[in-house]
Amino acid sequence: KKTKLSFGILFFLLAISIYTNLLKKVPGIVGVRFLHVAILGYAVILVVLLIQFFKVDTMASFFNFKKHRLLIILLSSIVSLYSFKTIDENFYWKDRLSLFEQDIEYLNRSAKANNLIGNEYLIEAEKLLKTDNKAKAYEFAWKAKKYLLRSVRIYPNYNKSKSNLGFLYLNYFGKPDSAYFYFNQVHSVKKKKVLSLFSMANEMIRKNDTAMAIRFFSEILHTDSTFLDAYTPLSKIYFKQGNLDKAIALNQILIRKHLGKDLPYINIANFYYLSGDTTLGFAYAELALKENPNNVKVCNKLSKYYYQKGNNKKGNYYLMMAKKAEEKDSIFRTIVEKK
Repeated sequence: KKTKLSFGILFFLLAISIYTNLLKKVPGIVGVRFLHVAILGYAVILVVLLIQFFKVDTMASFFNFKKHRLLIILLSSIVSLYSFKTIDENFYWKDRLSLFEQDIEYLNRSAKANNLIGNEYLIEAEKLLKTDNKAKAYEFAWKAKKYLLRSVRIYPNYNKSKSNLGFLYLNYFGKPDSAYFYFNQVHSVKKKKVLSLFSMANEMIRKNDTAMAIRFFSEILHTDSTFLDAYTPLSKIYFKQGNLDKAIALNQILIRKHLGKDLPYINIANFYYLSGDTTLGFAYAELALKENPNNVKVCNKLSKYYYQKGNNKKGNYYLMMAKKAEEKDSIFRTIVEKK
């Protein structure tokens, strides 16, 4: 009540006090948000000081623009410059990778920042690998390795970085010894055994030794029946061998265990479809959508199938479902990937 300046100072100090780490440690990854309330006190201080310096009569019925031309120029300059800076900064928020690449210049000694950009490069590498762009995928894998190694050097107990390094050495650089060096520091004995078997199983698939691949995948599931990555390749091997029943039974285990969401339904749908039983194939595709209604690819396939069958009602239904799923995916990318 005494003065506006003291009010602004007290308001700022009270609002920021809970984020000073004096009473309790506060995570600071989005620390700028701690100023959302406190900044009002700062604004009051700034305005009061400007009013006093430029001798603005706040009780006047109108603002004298000619008298306070210098104040107008000063404020306009500040607003213009900070507006330009804000717009310029927004381009770095194109996607997560753009933001991390910009930030790492200032955070190269942060284990967390290096882990984030390393992990993002690994995600991009995996996406590129799925599109058969191997050269670009390996380029991103090398970048991921660089930042993940730096993360571990800064903080040797950073298990997330170690786990990702193990994955890189195993799947991109063909160095199982280096991979297991990092896995051994992170995973339990069971997990290490499963990852080792999984690596050997994939190697057997590359060598077209399906018998040994089946043996390794089977041992994985005997060790850890919740290891999802083993179900699809093993069931595909059974299907290629002409054993449809075994391929389907394997995925039905996942359904009974309530694992993999829509994955087992999609696998079974594909097996029936490729076997010529489109009715059962698309029936399982519909079941997959009950588990995950946001699968755009499945929605579009069902829509196309029912249009061809002359069932426009169902065709329209799944087409609208696909559009909703695409819209949700777009919103998600805007919020998360372009953050």
